[in-house]
Amino acid sequence: MEKMICVGDSNTFGYDPRNFWGGRYDHSWPELLAHELGCQTVNLGENGRTIPDALTWKSLDQDICWELPASHLLVMLGTNDVLNAVRPDERVIAAHMEEYLHHLQAEFPTVKLVLMAPPPIGITERGLNQTAKRLAGCYQELADRMGLWFVDAGAFDLRLACDGVHLTQEAHQVFAHRMAEQLKQDSF
Repeated sequence: MEKMICVGDSNTFGYDPRNFWGGRYDHSWPELLAHELGCQTVNLGENGRTIPDALTWKSLDQDICWELPASHLLVMLGTNDVLNAVRPDERVIAAHMEEYLHHLQAEFPTVKLVLMAPPPIGITERGLNQTAKRLAGCYQELADRMGLWFVDAGAFDLRLACDGVHLTQEAHQVFAHRMAEQLKQDSF
C-alpha cells in the first residue's frame, strides 16, 4: 500500500477557526485523500508552520523519519510565510522553498516529492492575497526546474472560512477529491 506523508501548516492540520480557541475538523484533506486513493497518509500539518530553514529542519526531519518508508512526500507551505512577512515577496518565499526542497531531496532521496502551492488567501491588506496568488506561479517554475510533481491548490477553487485563511470542512473534502484526481492523472 502506498504511503504519503503530508507536510504543511494549519490547512493541512485541519484547523477549524469557528471555535474561539481553535479546533480541528473531524477530517482534514490528508485523511480524506487516503480514503479517496485507498492509501495511507500521515498528517504532519502544524498550525503556524512556515517553510523550515537550516535551524528547524532537524525536528521535522525526525518526524518524517518516524513515518518512513513512504512513497510520496507532499509539501504545502508558504501561507504563513506570506502572512508573517513585513514585505511579503513571493520570489523570496519560493527561494526559501527551493532551499528546503533541495534539503528534502538530499535527506530522503527515495521519496517522491510533490510541491503544492497553498490555496490563495482572502486577506487584501498589504496585497497579501495577490502575493499568495503569485506564489503559485513561482512554485510551478520551481517544480519544473527541479523535476517535481506540482499541484496548485488555488486551481481547486476552495472556499475559505470567515478568517480568509483557513479552509472550510467542505473545502477539505473538495481539496481531497481534486487532489486525488490530480494524482491519478499524473500516474500516482
